[in-house]
Amino acid sequence: MRYRSNKHPDHSSASLPKLRQVGVQSVVHEGRYRRYLKDPLELSDRLVLISDEMLPILSLCDGRHAIAEIKAAYMRDTGLDVSVGRIQEIIEYLDKSLLLENEAFTSALENLLGAYHQADCRTPSHAKFVYPDTPDE
Repeated sequence: MRYRSNKHPDHSSASLPKLRQVGVQSVVHEGRYRRYLKDPLELSDRLVLISDEMLPILSLCDGRHAIAEIKAAYMRDTGLDVSVGRIQEIIEYLDKSLLLENEAFTSALENLLGAYHQADCRTPSHAKFVYPDTPDE
């Protein structure tokens, strides 16, 4: 299975980041409101929390905006300044968390699907959550 991304011919996926569809939950972390980005495919075990102030950056990670454009739009829309370096840090963390549509995500997804199809038996998806994960319990 090949996952297609919308790449501009003149840019790499790193320069035009595109956020995958993720779940978003409001949480309180260390006394502050944050948004928890949950990967529905659970490809990564990384915890991704983002402040409400940075949420507009995520909406601009649509595969059509370069980092400089994200910075300009963020400043225009919020009136707040953010450094290119901070935007790059956020994008790099999203990438390492496999939340961007790019080669790293595609590779991880293909590995997951390959392991699933090659497995002799599959772990029940609700074990430990709905019922015990061992028959003896």
